[in-house]
Amino acid sequence: MKKLLLLLLSATLIACDSDDDNTPNRSSENIEVSIDGGTPQPYKMNIEARFIPLPPTSGFMGYFVIDSSNGTDAFHLELPRTIQSDYTAPYTVTITNPVLINSVLTIEGVDIDYANTTNTVTLQLQQYGNVGQQVVLDVNGTYFDSSNAQHSIAIAIDVERDPFTNP
Repeated sequence: MKKLLLLLLSATLIACDSDDDNTPNRSSENIEVSIDGGTPQPYKMNIEARFIPLPPTSGFMGYFVIDSSNGTDAFHLELPRTIQSDYTAPYTVTITNPVLINSVLTIEGVDIDYANTTNTVTLQLQQYGNVGQQVVLDVNGTYFDSSNAQHSIAIAIDVERDPFTNP
């Protein structure tokens, strides 16, 4: 009976190893872009999510950037530069300036007229972990395409923060 109990206990411990996908620090490494409430399009290849430090002479400490692709088109998102040593969550910022939107969000394969002054996106950072931990960010807003048609955009980001490496 003791051997059977020990065998069952050992099997249970092996089944609950440290790579269990249900642990709270585990990220799904997923970026999904949805236009006009349509089917979310994944951009989950080669995801890099890192804080980029800036030189003190810039007046900023750095910024957080996420780069990825869907195999054909690239995805790029930057949080606005910060004077803090890092971001704290929750963090929300709404961007309406077309120049800022162009520098903050670029999605190849999505027709965005970056010069349109009525484009608006709101970035909502829910979780911002240390290197190796989860970063959860939502982007929502409206934009106009090159035919001047208005669209809604929703981006769900759940990635693992990578370390900064000097190029």
